[in-house]
Amino acid sequence: QFTGLAGTTEGEAFSISADGETVFGRSPITPGGSDLYGYKVINLSSFPVIAALPEFGDTGGSTSRCVPYGCTADGKLACGMNFRGAEKACLWDTSDSDTNNWTITDLTDQATAEGILGSFTILSRAYSVGKNAAGYPVVTGIGAAGGFTRAYVMVLSPAAPVLVQPRITSITGASTSSVIVNYTNTIAGTNYTLQYNTNLSVTN
Repeated sequence: QFTGLAGTTEGEAFSISADGETVFGRSPITPGGSDLYGYKVINLSSFPVIAALPEFGDTGGSTSRCVPYGCTADGKLACGMNFRGAEKACLWDTSDSDTNNWTITDLTDQATAEGILGSFTILSRAYSVGKNAAGYPVVTGIGAAGGFTRAYVMVLSPAAPVLVQPRITSITGASTSSVIVNYTNTIAGTNYTLQYNTNLSVTN
């Protein structure tokens, strides 16, 4: 057994790399917690190290926040579901050694941006991911098309727009009239809007 994000053996393991050293799964982040977060474990046979998979800012509405169903043989890419008010198929890129640079891509949004969504209205789950001869990620899963659940196969081109999520690295000046927010993981030439809430316990 190995421990999950809560430091306990609670959770589920879904996929493993070809060398048996990298595992993707989900677990609570506090002992006995009901919400399940995606994780990646490396160096399984020697000194396991675990890190949470990135989520979208609007993740929520279900205790099953993330499910990394499949991964590539090298353990760098994982695919699955991120719950964003509905199940949304997604792809995680965890190839960078710095977990702050890991990314998550909504495959419905990606297919829409590339104009290849076709008759699908949503891609809800991604079950398996590999790489073709050109090195492009190939994902299989299910989605909704014509009122039915249908299978899909999607090839992601490196030329496609990268959907990255900005990350706040620090906030200074709390309780003053001049608050400074530093952030990273952004795309040059893209405009970002900083949102805030005075009550973090509300869901809106």
